[in-house]
Amino acid sequence: EKRGVEYPTQSDVVKQKVRDTMMSRYGTNHVKRNFNYLTEYFDSSWELAFYVYHIENGINIIREPTIFEYVVNDTVHTYCPDFEINGQLYEIKGDQFWNEDGTMCNPYDHSLDSIAEAKHQCGIKNNVIFLGRVEIQKYIDYMTLKYGKNWKELFIVS
Repeated sequence: EKRGVEYPTQSDVVKQKVRDTMMSRYGTNHVKRNFNYLTEYFDSSWELAFYVYHIENGINIIREPTIFEYVVNDTVHTYCPDFEINGQLYEIKGDQFWNEDGTMCNPYDHSLDSIAEAKHQCGIKNNVIFLGRVEIQKYIDYMTLKYGKNWKELFIVS
């Protein structure tokens, strides 16, 4: 209602904010997406498998449905859960994003671990369900059965 679109990620203002953040942090104005299915792009095969399973089984799934803001050291950050199904939000994270104590980390730059954990806490506060290897396995198995053991190659962005 505020942005004139159904989902915040469809807003030109939000899209520009994401591009600006990516440029300031990483020197590029877009997120590299490695896989695609229909009109959606994914940065992990796990996200791809989760999405394909739901689409192909007639389950309404929305990619990156909303954006939350959270603050770390007086800096506003944004967090966009991966999916929404029947009003429930989901985030898919590999094991490398978790510390042994269950807190979230940034495996690429541990100086950013506090931001990763603040994102995790934002997700918890907003009832996001975090899925890891164990929960995602059935979707990976689905892809392997349907598309073969090299299924990832069929969806790689060239």
